[in-house]
Amino acid sequence: MNREELKGKVGEVVGTSKWFVIDQARIDRFADVTEDWQYIHVDPEKAKASPFGTTIAHGFLTLSMLSAMVYDGGPEVDGVVMGVNYGFDKVRFVNSGTEATLNAVRAARAFTGRHKIAKFEGAYHGSHEYVQVSVKGSPEPAGPDGLVAKTEFPGQPPSILQDVVILPWNDLEGCERALRRNADDLACVIIEPVASTLGYAPGRRGFLEGIRDLTTRL
Repeated sequence: MNREELKGKVGEVVGTSKWFVIDQARIDRFADVTEDWQYIHVDPEKAKASPFGTTIAHGFLTLSMLSAMVYDGGPEVDGVVMGVNYGFDKVRFVNSGTEATLNAVRAARAFTGRHKIAKFEGAYHGSHEYVQVSVKGSPEPAGPDGLVAKTEFPGQPPSILQDVVILPWNDLEGCERALRRNADDLACVIIEPVASTLGYAPGRRGFLEGIRDLTTRL
């Protein structure tokens, strides 16, 4: 691909990287480099008592993987001898998770020109209107059209439910049906890899990869 072809793909997906394993050994090495040895990152025994039940990766570690992702999944450009991580300076750190997901959803809507978002039943993404839907798991089984979106608090306008699609956690087939029905209207799928309000239930083996594959294909 030459530079002009690359410029013509602004706003398009030009590649997807492989999955990278973030294990305890990698987290420990990153802690040594950055001198950030908080127990929540490096002490599995002590971290068992945390809300996560185990250690978690540094946020900066996740961000630092962008280079590897670009090298692995980005296109090769003709005539390039070297490059710098141009654009990473545009990453913005925010004051809270609520602010982060609010702006992520807004950016996805602006980019796609679509308004609907999909989230999982039992997933928490902050306290703004569109993600405070179906945060608590429902004992009711899904109907033929999937799960029904429900507001969580008084004061939330019922109209927001028209733009939120609820997905069943760890049910890849159910997710595919819901995503296919709404594919032309969806701006994004927002996901946490461990469903916090469902007792910190992790995704089953292959579930997260399956969701990523569906969002790429649909």
